[in-house]
Amino acid sequence: APAYGDDRVFITPGSGSVYARTASTCAPLWEQSIGLTSRLYTDPLLVGDVLLVASTTARQGDAILTAFDAASGARRWVFPPPAPEE
Repeated sequence: APAYGDDRVFITPGSGSVYARTASTCAPLWEQSIGLTSRLYTDPLLVGDVLLVASTTARQGDAILTAFDAASGARRWVFPPPAPEE
């Protein structure tokens, strides 16, 4: 199910992306990719001005929690942090 708040609806259709739309008009607000190999496996959760999305990647295979700024779509943080490139 989508998350809803402040005339915005947040959708994670399972494509590895998160979409924000204006609820009253369905006009696009922002889109963010979690990653090309990501699999979204929960509905988005809006907590105040933060949108939380849980996913997993083929490379890590573990659960990843990503926080986005609900207004702008800017990525605030990822847990656990990405591993350093080798």
